[in-house]
Amino acid sequence: MKVILLKDFSGLGKKNDVKEVNNGYAHNFLIKNKLATIASSGMIKQLAKEKETEEKNLALKQGVYLDVVKKLKEINFVSLLIEVGKEGGEAFEAISKNDIIGVLKNKHSIHLPEESSIEFKNKIKEKGDYDITIKFPFGISSPLKLRVEEKVK
Repeated sequence: MKVILLKDFSGLGKKNDVKEVNNGYAHNFLIKNKLATIASSGMIKQLAKEKETEEKNLALKQGVYLDVVKKLKEINFVSLLIEVGKEGGEAFEAISKNDIIGVLKNKHSIHLPEESSIEFKNKIKEKGDYDITIKFPFGISSPLKLRVEEKVK
């Protein structure tokens, strides 16, 4: 008997997979526990259309991420100012991910999607050049140079 899984089920498959199982297992366990439903030809066709639509949406999202990566590659570096108390002194606060997002948005017109993340190794509290990585879903990432300069308060 063919069934459509309603939930991920270890050892059998993932949600929306169509599986062939024996009748007793389907009726007495999977359907009874609302883990699956009987797979009619109409439901299988509907499921195929939904999967196709989902794949198109994923491809569109992936395209958005790749466009952002392309724009990031056109930038040699991003420059930020950090406030220090006196010449060569320690910064009042570290550079945050929001600072980097703001500079990309305001100076370079690059809007990072919410699903993206910015990674750097240590807190950035002094001038210098830093390597950061911007990561997106689908294993897409982009390296970026960050140049931090001092602004004496």
